Amino acid sequence: ANALTARLEHLAIRDGPPEQQLLAALSEKLVKLEVSERNAVRRSELAQERMKSIEKDSLRLQDRILALEEESIENVTRIHELEESDRELRDRMEGSISAEQARQLRAKVSEQESDLSELRINSNQYQELADL
Repeated sequence: ANALTARLEHLAIRDGPPEQQLLAALSEKLVKLEVSERNAVRRSELAQERMKSIEKDSLRLQDRILALEEESIENVTRIHELEESDRELRDRMEGSISAEQARQLRAKVSEQESDLSELRINSNQYQELADL
């Protein structure tokens, strides 16, 4: 395009009939418009590529959000199971039991409380991610 533009400028500068100078000027404008059109087409292609990339990223994020929501539901279910187990253990502890049994039950309750706390933290983190 640059070589053609230089040639057209040379033709326009040269002393020649007005028709030739007009033809050279029009040709130069045509070349500039064609270059401008090619640039616009390329910008459009790049914008379409960016849009496709953004759409793919959006779909991946939606999939990730769904996975996190499912995991959060599983954690909530597990929390309810642990709470139910905790209630059952506390009910059993209310009766008379040996010191060894009480120690074992306390250890089990402590372990379940720890699990419950960890699951709540995970659930909160997943909920924060899902809210994004």
